[in-house]
Amino acid sequence: MVDAGRETRGRESKEKLLRASKIGPRSHLRSEGRTSLALGNLDLAAVALSRHARLAAAVAVSSSRKDSFVALCSRSQGLFVALCCAFLSSSLVYVFPLSLVGLFFRSLSLLCLHHSCRYVVVGRAFAASRPRKWLRLDLVQFPLPSLDKELLPEGAEDTVDIPFEKIQYLKLAYDQLQHAVKQFVANQLPDWIICDFSPHWMPDIAQELKVKLIYYSVFSTCSMTTLGPSARKVPIPPESLLVPPEWVTFPSSVAFKIHEAIPFCSGANQINASGISDLERLAKVLISSEAVLFRSCHEIEGEYLDACQKLVGKPVIPIGLLPVEKPERDGGIVDECNGNIFEWLDKQASKSVVFVGFGSECKLSKDQVFEIAYGLEESQLPFLWALRKPSWASTDQDSVPVGFHERTSNRGIVRMGWIQQQEILAHPSIGGSLFHSGWGSVIETLQFGHSLVVLPFIADQPLNARFLVDKGLAMEVKKNEDGSFTGNDIATTLRQAMVLEESKKLRIYARKAAAIVGNLKLHQDHYIAAFVQFLKDWKET
Repeated sequence: MVDAGRETRGRESKEKLLRASKIGPRSHLRSEGRTSLALGNLDLAAVALSRHARLAAAVAVSSSRKDSFVALCSRSQGLFVALCCAFLSSSLVYVFPLSLVGLFFRSLSLLCLHHSCRYVVVGRAFAASRPRKWLRLDLVQFPLPSLDKELLPEGAEDTVDIPFEKIQYLKLAYDQLQHAVKQFVANQLPDWIICDFSPHWMPDIAQELKVKLIYYSVFSTCSMTTLGPSARKVPIPPESLLVPPEWVTFPSSVAFKIHEAIPFCSGANQINASGISDLERLAKVLISSEAVLFRSCHEIEGEYLDACQKLVGKPVIPIGLLPVEKPERDGGIVDECNGNIFEWLDKQASKSVVFVGFGSECKLSKDQVFEIAYGLEESQLPFLWALRKPSWASTDQDSVPVGFHERTSNRGIVRMGWIQQQEILAHPSIGGSLFHSGWGSVIETLQFGHSLVVLPFIADQPLNARFLVDKGLAMEVKKNEDGSFTGNDIATTLRQAMVLEESKKLRIYARKAAAIVGNLKLHQDHYIAAFVQFLKDWKET
């Protein structure tokens, strides 16, 4: 039961919160001299519940109960949680997917270099990868519940560990953390809970423990606004997603094509082994939340942020794009393979190389990988391809067409496995990127001012791709009606984006976007500070 007085105060403050949520361009907010991240007496802690890219969480609490929050969010949002704690001078418990441990610690190190820290983690992989000693982290394991090995293989804690059809069982295992999370929240009694769509049981916990709930979107504002889960009937028919919805009242081509809408709706509408569909998860959290957060800013997605707030009828708050500082090469930490890559890059002309990467979530078929290879070969452009060995390939050599390495060895590199992607993207010889247009990768790539060629495959990637094209920031590879594409389609688009006349305009827009995306003071001192102020104002209502 919710306290009646709290309900009354909540109704009275709704208009005030809506006004407060309108965090606009930087000139609209004074940062009050907050230029350093390491502020206040920070007792930093972190919790990792899972390596699942969509099922990560963060919890922040304050020992003084002055300003505290619990955040269940996703991917690389450790920087967001950590920055909030810096401004709040509160302690932090963070839950995140361990596939991005390196990025998380690079962000975290900005805060906790001079502060005592404590970590509570889930997953053996993280427990085995301790950060640098000067971070003073105390690692405590908090295991992800296990299932029958036939459902979820032993050690599988991430979507990259399992085939697509097994992801439903990872969600089932994640849901079994409900009671442990409830007990943890009950012990800490935070002021806010921030979560993504995955923990559909979090609204019940928040209501029972009288904690305010905020929804954190793992998707871009343009895709969430286009999907409009709060305005559509469930199940969503694919045909309804083929044109921009009526609530997008400005020019837009952000919509699915039929070969994208059918699998999207099939996955989102279906009740899986966890007993609930992804759309139902999202709807439960979104409806119960009192505000919505996006990894976004008005300078990039302003019209969609405004449209989304009108659609959901509650505060919609951009917390900035959370860029990381541009990395500097450190010869002391480059292994032999990466060292060879940098030696090769150093010999290439400025802005001439195409970086190719499709992340860890896109499991491409043999035909798709081979057509990408044919396109790179036909383009005659220098390239660096970060390729994970597909499940259908028995060896690294089998991952590309026969003879591909020999035919392209004078102008391209295929690097299997892990690479120092941030450092590579920052190299002056990289001028373009061919990628899947996942929102995190969009932000990462825009930060370096590359010409973008997008080849979307799953989830919200097609919507992000159309958004980038609308903004003049990317060119999209042409596909057939069934979603297939050819090497010639790849080559044609790459040359348009990199060397032909069309590339000039693309580079101009890319440079302008890079100035916004890479502006650390804008995203940290302005957007993060404004969100923290929102939390403080909210607490006082």
